[in-house]
Amino acid sequence: GINVNITLMFSLKHTDDVLTAYIRGLEARKAAGLPLDHVRAVASVFLSRVDVLLDKQLEALGTPEALALRGKSAIAFVKVAYEHYKKLFNGTRFAELKAAGAHPQRLLWASTGTKNPA
Repeated sequence: GINVNITLMFSLKHTDDVLTAYIRGLEARKAAGLPLDHVRAVASVFLSRVDVLLDKQLEALGTPEALALRGKSAIAFVKVAYEHYKKLFNGTRFAELKAAGAHPQRLLWASTGTKNPA
């Protein structure tokens, strides 16, 4: 029943784990007969740090194909994460919770500033 912001998420697995944990928490509250309508949560995915890490690896590869991908990894990651989010919160598992007053967890893109001036 405590509203939270889960932050510093850098991977798809971590994001999926956080989204699923929120659903499990709501399911537990519902099973215990507790209200769902006031519970809120935010999942903050950090983007620029993903690019910082992967851009170094792409530069180490040094191929034209690898270099062309610099600065694009985080966007690709969040596109996939958002598809997972939509599937989970528009699916049958969450539908029952929503009917009981639950709100979907919010997915926040954080640390969106470009770290590489190039």
